[in-house]
Amino acid sequence: HLKQLGLVVDEYKFTNDSKAVLISTLNAEMEHGRVVFAREDDQLRKELKLFEARLTPSNKVSYSAPFGFYDDCVFAAALAVTKALPTRESHTGFGKYLHYDRRQVWPTTTRRAILS
Repeated sequence: HLKQLGLVVDEYKFTNDSKAVLISTLNAEMEHGRVVFAREDDQLRKELKLFEARLTPSNKVSYSAPFGFYDDCVFAAALAVTKALPTRESHTGFGKYLHYDRRQVWPTTTRRAILS
């Protein structure tokens, strides 16, 4: 529907592996102080506090909020932060998606994504 309105839409396939990339990117950017969220965003703050990685019975890691809670803001923030970073082609079978390459040197002027 958004494409029909003339908007540019980048599709992203959510899998356990692609979620891991998103969450590790968001985590790295937060740990290094390169991302700042609006102080008034209580929903995002609540979701970040509740968000968890769980080991499934098949020994895979699952990323989500606990049952009965939401994680939409966490993944929206992760997508926005990841999109703001340099891109490279993925060869994991999930198509082209964006993620942080730790081998890249961060520019001397620190980038900050301010999400509100």
